[in-house]
Amino acid sequence: MTYSELPAGYSLKKTINLRKGKPYAFWAALLNLVLCVLSLYALHFLVPVTAIFEEKGGDYILTLPRLLLDLVWIFVGLLIYAVAHLVLKGLFLKALGGMKPKFGIKGFYYYVGSRAYFSRGRYVLLILLPELVAEALLILLLLLLPPVCFWPLAFVHAFHISRIGTSLLLTILLLREPNTALFRNMGTLSAVFSK
Repeated sequence: MTYSELPAGYSLKKTINLRKGKPYAFWAALLNLVLCVLSLYALHFLVPVTAIFEEKGGDYILTLPRLLLDLVWIFVGLLIYAVAHLVLKGLFLKALGGMKPKFGIKGFYYYVGSRAYFSRGRYVLLILLPELVAEALLILLLLLLPPVCFWPLAFVHAFHISRIGTSLLLTILLLREPNTALFRNMGTLSAVFSK
């Protein structure tokens, strides 16, 4: 269930800030790092990391032009991913909340929020569905693109996997709240309201 206004009898219980709030920010950052490294390690078994090197006479050499080209592709991939992820999350916010989403950037952190108040089940869907759809699309791209494109996209995928870790941590924190609680996605933080 979703509300455009806070129902009578509800008040702000707490806010969850996984970007700066203690102790959550530390655990979110640690989880992100671990998942990012594990993702890159696992992807090595699909396409060995030596694919980013040029083979010359049986030796693998990382040339400056190839390194710069890969870094440009990683940057472009992350930029496209950020915009696509914002749009995807905004579509889910609109579909599940019925209100126009608000987009923004704070430092290196981009976000999308809403003024809607969500039930716990809808809020968990809002957190996990965009991540799962993006994951499916990234895996499809990893499998379809040629090996030369694999590792630049693998870094984008590892970044996404780390975002999934943050979403899972937020989901665990939300599931500890009462079933009657309402939640508001304010972009950089989540507000919890209870009776």
